[in-house]
Amino acid sequence: MNSVVCPYCGQPAQWLPDREVYSKSYGGYVYACIPCDAHIGCHKQGDHKAPKGSLADKGLRALRVQAHALFDPLWQAARRERGWSKSKSRRIAYRWLATGLGIDPKDCHIGMLRDDDVSRVIELCSSVYENRGRNAAKK
Repeated sequence: MNSVVCPYCGQPAQWLPDREVYSKSYGGYVYACIPCDAHIGCHKQGDHKAPKGSLADKGLRALRVQAHALFDPLWQAARRERGWSKSKSRRIAYRWLATGLGIDPKDCHIGMLRDDDVSRVIELCSSVYENRGRNAAKK
């Protein structure tokens, strides 16, 4: 079993069916620190015990949702516009993001980032939308 430790209290996280944390079951599992209200989902394919990222409390989960809401449409648009595969588009987008954050691409995944870096993801992606808006207004 993967050893997942809560970054907030330092205690080992529990591996639980997702229905223990979410309002219903999605057929998966989570690692959770109940006292800290921190959790992360697990991959459904292969090793069901592999976490999708690091444990996150309510505030960090909200930031990650916001970051994905800005980041995912960017790589999805590139996929459509360039005819790339999903994996290629995401890989290139995460490489761009890693460069913007000044981190190694292998360490760059929204689910692994902490508060400050996730806030920077939101800023970087927001600037892309702002630049697109300015460029569209110039046309």
